[in-house]
Amino acid sequence: VDWNSTLQNGPRDKYLQSQYYPYFFDADMRRIAIGPEEFSFFEMWVPLFRYLNHSNLSRTLRDISSLSDAEYSVEKGYRGFDQTWDGSNLKKIDSIYFKYNPSSLAEFCDYLADCRKDSVKVVFVCAPFYVEGRKKVANLQEFYSLFDSVASEYDVSILDYLENDICSDTTFFYNAMHLNRRGAEKFTRMLAHDLDSI
Repeated sequence: VDWNSTLQNGPRDKYLQSQYYPYFFDADMRRIAIGPEEFSFFEMWVPLFRYLNHSNLSRTLRDISSLSDAEYSVEKGYRGFDQTWDGSNLKKIDSIYFKYNPSSLAEFCDYLADCRKDSVKVVFVCAPFYVEGRKKVANLQEFYSLFDSVASEYDVSILDYLENDICSDTTFFYNAMHLNRRGAEKFTRMLAHDLDSI
């Protein structure tokens, strides 16, 4: 869970349209979550076409075939970024505000209710966020209060890494909210251990 988990409100607020591509085969997803005006006919119905112009998600077949394994290594959906810290955007931000959309929160709670009904174990994870960025969240307590109350209502465990030591070291981040490869792999080991202990 993070600042954007319950903020979205319909197709126009999607973080990245391309995150919906793998689910276009699902009629309910197309009807409910994907506004037809958001995508072209070819994006909706020709699978390969969806990815041709989205270099941040995929590459064209020609580009992929020319890359070495080291340049384009993806394992089970993960690709680490070997980027170093760049705090320039963080310096430009005075304050960050946690907000939520009531209808998105209701949808999220419906999802949690379905998980509970189906005996699916849910764990909320607050991933590492660089400490100087976290200090700029003006209403951090509201974030904690909301997710604490939701977790309590649906019997969800919370693994909170927002104050972990990793959050104080820029060698693990490439910007305030995103871990680089070194940080992601360190965090993954911590998370796997903590999930296992639950």
